[in-house]
Amino acid sequence: MRQKRGLVVSYIKLARHKIVLYRKHNERRLDYPDIFFSGTPVVESPLHWSGDAVHLKELLTALDLTGMVTDDRREKIPFTKLVSTFSQVFHIELGDSREVKRIILNRKLHPDSFLDALSLRLRESPIE
Repeated sequence: MRQKRGLVVSYIKLARHKIVLYRKHNERRLDYPDIFFSGTPVVESPLHWSGDAVHLKELLTALDLTGMVTDDRREKIPFTKLVSTFSQVFHIELGDSREVKRIILNRKLHPDSFLDALSLRLRESPIE
């Protein structure tokens, strides 16, 4: 009887442990869906990026560094999520998000050339 009870207790402990693991795994799936789901666009968008991909990468890196793009809980979203969402919205393949950020941050000359061009365009724009 004691041996049987010890076996039941160990099964219950194992079940609790697995439930905790499955819960953490499911929370991770909700926080980082792009890690678990591939390819299928989540966002239907009529928008397309017509500029160079490197310009969008520069813009996304700047947005990430400012932390101004957040989720519905007002928490900064991971850069991977930012890249995958913009890729889907603008129908452009940007590649691995770690590479995207590394390329922009490692540029020696004019790491913010696109942002400079945007700023200049704003300053020169006629007031309507």
